[in-house]
Amino acid sequence: MPALAVATVPVGRLPRGVAVGPVGRRAYIANSGSGSVSVIDTGSLVVATAFGPVASPAGVASVPESVSPSVLEALLYVADSGSDTVTALDRSSYAVIGSISVGIDPSAVVVGPSGLRAYVSNSGSDTVTVIDTLTNTVTATIPVGRRPSDVAVHPSSFLVYAANQDSDSVSVIDRSTDRVADTINGLSSPIGLAITPDGSTLYVANNGADTVSVIDTAENAVAATIRVGSRPWGVAISPDGHRAFVTNNGADTVSVIDTDSRSVVATAPVGRQPTGVDVNPTGLAVYVANTGSDSASVIQVLNSMSPNRGPMSGGTTVTITGTNLASTTRVAFDSVSATILARTANQLTVVSPPGVGVAQVTVTTTGGTSNPKPFFYYPGGDMQSLDPLSGPATGANTVTIRGDLLDTATRVFFGEIPAIPRIVSSEEIQVTAPVAITAGMIPVSVTTAGGTTPSLAYTYVNVPQVSGLSSTSGSMFGGAVIAVTGRELATTSLVTVGERTARFSVVSDTQLAVVIPSAIDTGTVPLTVTTGGGTATAPTGWTYM
Repeated sequence: MPALAVATVPVGRLPRGVAVGPVGRRAYIANSGSGSVSVIDTGSLVVATAFGPVASPAGVASVPESVSPSVLEALLYVADSGSDTVTALDRSSYAVIGSISVGIDPSAVVVGPSGLRAYVSNSGSDTVTVIDTLTNTVTATIPVGRRPSDVAVHPSSFLVYAANQDSDSVSVIDRSTDRVADTINGLSSPIGLAITPDGSTLYVANNGADTVSVIDTAENAVAATIRVGSRPWGVAISPDGHRAFVTNNGADTVSVIDTDSRSVVATAPVGRQPTGVDVNPTGLAVYVANTGSDSASVIQVLNSMSPNRGPMSGGTTVTITGTNLASTTRVAFDSVSATILARTANQLTVVSPPGVGVAQVTVTTTGGTSNPKPFFYYPGGDMQSLDPLSGPATGANTVTIRGDLLDTATRVFFGEIPAIPRIVSSEEIQVTAPVAITAGMIPVSVTTAGGTTPSLAYTYVNVPQVSGLSSTSGSMFGGAVIAVTGRELATTSLVTVGERTARFSVVSDTQLAVVIPSAIDTGTVPLTVTTGGGTATAPTGWTYM
């Protein structure tokens, strides 16, 4: 683990929650004691301004970048424990947009990956509130365990997690039904939650046991326990998923966990009583709210460059950290100068120029030229096919994408909604389709180290409905032709009568013509229709006579 440098930034009184903006140029600190949200310029490490007034802000969340519609990108949500509300803020104009009544003593808020829903843990009413971010209205209130303190959203499935501090558990919420689907027990005063970018693992800070529980999200079971500092509070995961950062409220430190070995590899001293924590999208800076010292600590990993790869066309925003960088005059990718966007004593932000192969990146200051760091230029990937070409509007089905140079894929976009891919090979990736905003055809594209691929068409289909049959009985020898009526039937791929497959033709989106197959015995069996949107069964079955 490289050395850690810690800078301290004064903020408001009793800071608690932390959120870093989607492109990493601003960090937001919720000051519960001074009714404001401090805005830290991550380049200069000074407080640029402060939002307010907010009665007693406890948690803060930024809407992810590239959500749909794009007007949501400028929003910031603050859990206000002093007024039992969530305040919506415009992070561009620093203006308060509105206030949303939620449960008692909201302590944390998080925005889902699509940006269309926000989830709020209400410590005083043992509930989680669901907010529609398009309308800023409450769509559901979900009972969970006692004193929920934090909430996390799975990046690609329907699951939301709530840490119940006084129940020693985590509630697993199915966001398709807005109900608790499972409970993870065996924890100890869990406060902080964070989930890895691939969604496979949930990290839980056990404030009562000085440990972090590693939860396998496929089994909803504890897979490992890691000893950290005294009274662990907040948890954040690096964008690459290889590091977890845990604030130790009783030890005034941050534990750095290697998620591959599941062990603590470094401990950074910070301010007094650290609580909230978040990681810059570059992964090279960690922001910590120190409740006991009215400050924010900024932990920087030195002598690094991230990302270290990008498309041959250039245009990648690259963050370089080191020492004595304030007098930088040039950053070169081999012999080509990069555009410098920002510089501090410990950090540079530059834009990569076009290139091919591996470029050696050097920094020139008034003191000389640095050692080189490699930057890898990648050709653009290509999508050739999607399988299937359609799926249910509720998402959660697996889509296989085939093409070329896909092994560096980091995101798959269904329209503007991102999903995390699983790499099978350079020619194939798989992804879980996210929930659709509306049914219909949308473009699907893949973001790789070489840029974003041209898109292919994918169609979201609503769940079918079967309302009736023109006839409900006939000979066990089959052969009867009946009309099946309903809705969303145009993509029908299979009709079964009992356990037998029936021949059919699509008449329209509301009607099928079905030939009843023969049967072995008399009796009533179900008639089922399968489409790209799912499966539906007729309200009355077919009776063989």
